[in-house]
Amino acid sequence: MTGIVGVAQMAHIPDWLGVIVCCGVLLAVVFSGSYRSVERVGLMIGMFELVFLITMFASPLDVGPHGEELVRVPNRSICFESEGKCVSDWIQIWTANLGAVIMPWMIFYQQ
Repeated sequence: MTGIVGVAQMAHIPDWLGVIVCCGVLLAVVFSGSYRSVERVGLMIGMFELVFLITMFASPLDVGPHGEELVRVPNRSICFESEGKCVSDWIQIWTANLGAVIMPWMIFYQQ
């Protein structure tokens, strides 16, 4: 629901109206009884993701520094003087990915 409300706010639509319209569209698709209509709606929504690719190629980006960061392994360390230990950036990246991607997948999809 928060995604629906967020998109409604970006379009300057009241929150309640955005949720009602979205639920109405979903109910109409479900009650149509046709998998073909469900598939068409899903494909139309998925087509909006192509905007990300168009934006990526249309943006004026200097690839040099960003390309270097893609292939360089972080080697800096963050030292916490109060705790007396240092943590590598690489370990922080791994733990961030583990916490943001793998753990929710394990919790919700593996039950």
